[in-house]
Amino acid sequence: MARVIVTADDYGYCKTRDRGILQAFKDGIVTSAAIMGNSPHGREATTLASMAEMELLLHGNITEGCALTSTSQYKPSASEHKKPFPCFVSEVDIQHAQVYTSLTTEEGMFHSKSMVVNVLGGQAFLTQQFHEDVVDELTAQVAAFQQWTGATPVCINSHNHSCSVPTLAHAMTTVALARGIPAFRLAQLSSRKPESPSTSPFLLNVDRSSHKTKELAVRHALKTTDAFIGLEMMGASLTVDALAEAVAQCIQQGDKTCEIMTHPGFESPCDQPPHELFPAGPDDFSQSAERRHELDVLTTPRLRSVLEGEWGVEFITWADL
Repeated sequence: MARVIVTADDYGYCKTRDRGILQAFKDGIVTSAAIMGNSPHGREATTLASMAEMELLLHGNITEGCALTSTSQYKPSASEHKKPFPCFVSEVDIQHAQVYTSLTTEEGMFHSKSMVVNVLGGQAFLTQQFHEDVVDELTAQVAAFQQWTGATPVCINSHNHSCSVPTLAHAMTTVALARGIPAFRLAQLSSRKPESPSTSPFLLNVDRSSHKTKELAVRHALKTTDAFIGLEMMGASLTVDALAEAVAQCIQQGDKTCEIMTHPGFESPCDQPPHELFPAGPDDFSQSAERRHELDVLTTPRLRSVLEGEWGVEFITWADL
């Protein structure tokens, strides 16, 4: 029997997304939701989650929208930075690489997912100041979570898999240890078969970095799951049969615990008034029907029946891990 956590990412992004995630929790197999650390309406979103008795964890965001440290009165203390971050330039051609010297642009905006893609792809590197900025920002987002909920997150993960970059994983674990967060996500491809030609280079790089992230978890006694499903199963690629097959494979490999990453929701309207924290508005994935497709799959009664009935899955939360 496997114990399975089903996390819905991007909670708190917008109210239409939140409605879908809450429905996936009430009517489907979602057990927990990861709330955006810079959510424009975090207090309202956490109140709705509390009313539904849905577990919340922190979705640390350093790639989309504006930084809390650029828009709030948060002042980090010098003690936040324990030691210099390990260098991550050994695989980079420094002469031709892009250099990210700070977490945000002059306008206080994050550099977007492209920052993660470029660093993992060996086309960019991050300075010491960038990593210190990340610690400050994630610390501010933990503080915001605590203000919204009155509690410390039971787990932290990262938007756009930013903390699959080894040194950014180091920054995240620094914050987790300092703030008493006991668990974090280890994102990796669910299949241990040879790499599929259809898997994107970005996802392959995320998977290849996962062993370094796992070393951090072991070193600092942070909890994570044995297996992870979701990198190659988003939007239309998420089906009842595909998900059941992936879970079955984890069980057959002897994994005792597994996290399934999901992104359910309703289409985010592109004409909604932009918030100062997300001035660019919703991206293409947010506006597409693929969010609703995931919601439909996760609330299909046959999915729970197959996972519980045929494979003996026990659904748990991060607090149960």
